[in-house]
Amino acid sequence: MSIQMAPAKPLVLCAATSWEARPLAKGLGLAPSPSGAGRWEGTPGGHAVILLQTGMGARQAALSLSRQFKPHESVDILSTGFAGALRRDLEPGHLILDIPDSDLAARALSCAQRLRLDASLGATADSDSVVATPEEKLRLGRATGALAVDMETKALKTWARERHLSAWAIRAVLDRVEDVLPPSAPEERSSKALIGYAVSHIRFLRSMPALAANRRRAIASLTMFFNAFLPELCR
Repeated sequence: MSIQMAPAKPLVLCAATSWEARPLAKGLGLAPSPSGAGRWEGTPGGHAVILLQTGMGARQAALSLSRQFKPHESVDILSTGFAGALRRDLEPGHLILDIPDSDLAARALSCAQRLRLDASLGATADSDSVVATPEEKLRLGRATGALAVDMETKALKTWARERHLSAWAIRAVLDRVEDVLPPSAPEERSSKALIGYAVSHIRFLRSMPALAANRRRAIASLTMFFNAFLPELCR
């Protein structure tokens, strides 16, 4: 399906957790929406943008869109945030451009290259749980041919397709193939949530500082890219 971008049509950035949504909102200069928590709005680069914190997983992602938009409301859906690498050559911050429209994909890749950001055109695989070990990541990569994996993009694309809307994904690698992840991730950034998460994942405490550094790299790549690319969508 060809993606026809128009300045008047809002672009809806969908990020699963506050670890992704809040720093992206800040980096793009988006303001909290009066309509409620977990939604930010603005016009970075002159393009109308809505950022949603959807919650983790396919069900939460689709429900969030259904709650936010009427059946015939015209928007473009962009799945964003973090993804896990399925190839050994992909490092944290590497952008995965999963864009079906070849012209838009070429423009996105060119923009990333001008910014000297590592980026690749390719697909994201879907999983209903955290793909935690190197063996699982490599197995999924071989089975699907995808570059990275996340838990929301497929559901967001399905939601859009059922409504004849365009959907694409721009994700940043968070974890390398060799990084072993906890079986779950905290959705919120509150002290209470973090303490509870740390207590329940004691054996992963040593790896958490490195994962935090990866998270900062991924957010920095996404923020730099979107601030440069969104103005191009108005041309």
